[in-house]
Amino acid sequence: MAVKGRRPPIVGVVAACVAAVTLGAYATPRAAQKPPPPPRTTFVELGAVVVDGHDKPVRGLHRDDFQIKEDGGAVAISSFSEVSAAGINGPSDGRSVVLLLDDTIGPAGTSIMQGIARLLLSRARPADAVSVVRLTHHEDEAFGALSVALNRIDEYQSNALPYFGRETTEDALAAVKSISKQVEPAHRRTAIVCIGRREVCDPYLETPEYSLVWPYWRDALSAAARADVSVYLVDPQGVGAAQDMGDGLVDHTGGTVYVRSNDFTRAADAIWGEAGHYYVLGYTPTARPRELHEIDVKMKPRGLRVRTHLNRGD
Repeated sequence: MAVKGRRPPIVGVVAACVAAVTLGAYATPRAAQKPPPPPRTTFVELGAVVVDGHDKPVRGLHRDDFQIKEDGGAVAISSFSEVSAAGINGPSDGRSVVLLLDDTIGPAGTSIMQGIARLLLSRARPADAVSVVRLTHHEDEAFGALSVALNRIDEYQSNALPYFGRETTEDALAAVKSISKQVEPAHRRTAIVCIGRREVCDPYLETPEYSLVWPYWRDALSAAARADVSVYLVDPQGVGAAQDMGDGLVDHTGGTVYVRSNDFTRAADAIWGEAGHYYVLGYTPTARPRELHEIDVKMKPRGLRVRTHLNRGD
C-alpha cells in the first residue's frame, strides 16, 4: 500500500544527469590555446659578395646591377650600400670571422686542424672580431678577445673515435644557428669558417623538408639569413676531400667551399677578402608566409658571380 506524501526516489535521475554532463565534457573538449604566430618579416637586408672570373671581390657596383626574386616573384631593391672594411680603423672598420672547428675527425687531425686555424687567425687585424667555437663544445661562445680564440685552438682536441650521422649533422646546424644569433646584434656580415670534413660542415639534403633534420636545417638557414652569416668550408683533408653532392649548407648561406687543395693560404686570403667587401641589398618581401623563402639574386653585368643567401625564414 502506497503511503501518501512520499515521492519516488530520484537517485537514478541525478546519476543520469551527472553522466550526461560528464559525457558532454568529453564530447566537446575545450579548444587548445594556440600560440600567436610570429610577426612577419617586413624588411629584408641581404648581404651579397660579388666576384669576377678570378674570384676577386668586385667594387664600385650600383643598385641597378642587381636583380632579386623571392619565391619566383621580382622585388624592388629599396636600399643599397657597398661595405668595405680593413680591420684597422676602429669597430666600424672591423671584419667578423668565426672559426667552427670540427672535433669529430679523429686524433690524427688535431695538429693539422690547429695549424689551419692559426693560419686563418694570422690574417686578423686589431679592429676585427674573431672567435673560435669547437663543434661539440656547446659551452663555447662566438665572441671574445683574440687571446680567447687562440687558447681554444691550443686546447682543441679531436675525438679518439670519429663519428658521423644525424647527430653530427644536427650539431653542425645547431652551431650555425647559435653562432648566428650571437653575432646578429653586430649588424654586419659574418663569415663562419667551418674547418672540418665536408660531410659535417656542408651537409647536403636532396629534399630537406622530408629529412629528419629538417627543423635544424630550417632554423640554421633562417638564423643565418637574419644575421647575414655565410658559412665557408675549409676541408683539412685537402686533395682527399669528399666530392660535391650538390647545393649544401655553404651554398645556401652564400659562402664558398675550399676543398681538394692543400693551399690553405689561398683559402685564408680569399675568406678575409670577402669578409671585408660586400654589398647590402634591402627590399620589402611580398611573398605569402612559408617556413623558408627561396631567394634568387642575378647580376646584370656579364662575367660576375654573386654569393648570397638562397633562403630566408618568414
